[in-house]
Amino acid sequence: MEALGIIGFLALIAGIIMLIVNAIRRKTLKIWGIIAVLGLASFIAGVSLSEPATPTQKPESAQDISVPRPVSYTVVEEEDISFANTIRKRVKVATDEDLTKEEIERVASDVVKNITNRERVNAIVVFIFHYNDDYTWLARFAVDWAPYGDWAQAKEVKTGEYKYHQYRYREILGRSPPPLLLEPPPAPVPAPSPEPTPTPVPESYPMVEVDSYPAGSAERAFAEFLTAWKDEDWNRMAEFTQITWRSIEPNPAQTMWGMYEVKDLLGAEIVNVSKVSDSCIDITATIYYRISQVEKKNITGRVICEIAPYTPNPGGDWGVNPDSTLREE
Repeated sequence: MEALGIIGFLALIAGIIMLIVNAIRRKTLKIWGIIAVLGLASFIAGVSLSEPATPTQKPESAQDISVPRPVSYTVVEEEDISFANTIRKRVKVATDEDLTKEEIERVASDVVKNITNRERVNAIVVFIFHYNDDYTWLARFAVDWAPYGDWAQAKEVKTGEYKYHQYRYREILGRSPPPLLLEPPPAPVPAPSPEPTPTPVPESYPMVEVDSYPAGSAERAFAEFLTAWKDEDWNRMAEFTQITWRSIEPNPAQTMWGMYEVKDLLGAEIVNVSKVSDSCIDITATIYYRISQVEKKNITGRVICEIAPYTPNPGGDWGVNPDSTLREE
C-alpha cells in the first residue's frame, strides 16, 4: 500500500507540472489534468491504507479494580502507660481469625488515627487478639507505632510530633494460650498405666546478685535498682535513683511504674563498668524482658554520687539516673 501512495504522489507532481506548462503556453491538455486527479486519489488511498489502526482500548470493568474488604474489630481495653512527659497508650483489640498482615496493619492504623485525633501522644502499641481469646493472655500479634518503630524511643521526641513515627508489625512467637472454654470440658478418660509426665523446666535467665558488690558502690546501687525492677517494687526502685532526679519528680515511685511496668524483667547481668569521674560511672547491663515476647537488650545506666540535689560528691550516695536506662541497644 505504501508503493501505491508513492506512485500516486509522483503522478500528482507530474500532472501539476504539465498543467502549469500548459497554462503558460495557453494550450489545452486534458490528459495531464486527469493524470493529476488520479495521482492525488492514489496518494490519498495509499497513505490512508498504510496508517496503522488504532487499537480500541478495553473499558476497565469494575471487577478489575481491587477494593480492600471491610475489616471489623473491637477495642477490648485501652490503657494509659505514660511516664513523666512521655504519653504512651497500650490498646488490646479483638478481630476475626482470617485477617492478613496488611489487614492487621490497617486495624492498627485506624486505632492510632482515632487516638491521635483526640490527643497528642509519643507512642502506641496495639495488641491483636482473636474474638473469644483470653484477653489476659499473650496477644497473637502486636503493632508498635513509635519513633522509627522503636517503643524505647518514645521519650526521644516531643509529644505530638510524628514525622519520625513508623509502624512495626510483630508476630508473637511461642504463644500457646489456654483456650477459652465456652462449655465445661468432658470428663477425662483414665488411661491404663499412665506414664509420669516430666515437669517442664522454665527457661532461666541470669540475674545480678546484690551481695556480690561492695556496699556503698555504684555497682551495688545499680544491682539494687535492677532487682527492685524485677520484683516490681517501685518504691524501692525509686530509692536507688539519683538524688537530683528524685528532687524534681513529684511521685518517683509512680514514675518508676510508668517507665518500667510495661517491661516484665526476667533477668539482668552487669557486663561493663566505665568510670566517667570520681562521682559518675556508666554501667552497662544485659537485660531480658517480655512485653509481648522475650527481648534481650543492652542498657547503660549513668550512676551519680551526690550529697544533695545538683551537688555531686564522691562522699555521697550513688543513684541511677532512670532516663539514661531507656536507650537500648
